[in-house]
Amino acid sequence: MVNLLRCLKNAELSYSNIDNWDIKNVVYKEFHNSMLNIVHLYYYYEEDDLYISIRGSDCVLDLLDDIDIYKVIFKEIKEESMYLHNGFYTDFCEIKEYVEELIKSKPIKTIYFTGHSKGAAISTITSIYVATMFNDIKIYNVGFGCPRVGCQKFVNYYNNKLSSTTFLIRTKKDLIP
Repeated sequence: MVNLLRCLKNAELSYSNIDNWDIKNVVYKEFHNSMLNIVHLYYYYEEDDLYISIRGSDCVLDLLDDIDIYKVIFKEIKEESMYLHNGFYTDFCEIKEYVEELIKSKPIKTIYFTGHSKGAAISTITSIYVATMFNDIKIYNVGFGCPRVGCQKFVNYYNNKLSSTTFLIRTKKDLIP
């Protein structure tokens, strides 16, 4: 429960300046994609755990990704006809290699992904990708207000691998999810 609350705090803090984080070793990295928006990624290691937080939409340019609902094939996972939201997939592609480097740079037992809205969508894609690539690492995904990410085949694949360690939280009146 403590780690889930930490993910909530990390998702909240991802909208603020890195100086507001109470964790001293947090690192901020931004990625500029072809749609001119920025993917904001925060991470830190705690013993053999890795915490990754991805900021949601926070400017008008982010809306270009949010409304880019054209479906594309999730080519990183070799499942036939698994389609994803193009805007979120584009953002995932920006951070994919960097996240892999983070995982390979230290021995990791558990990774906690978190995000709000668009950040939750990117966290969802990244968490299933990492779970598929690194079978020996325990993956948690804690999302807040996550919009729809992919087709039913994606949902089934995701649930088969991560349903027991995924917590997607939304309010009743939130229209985005």
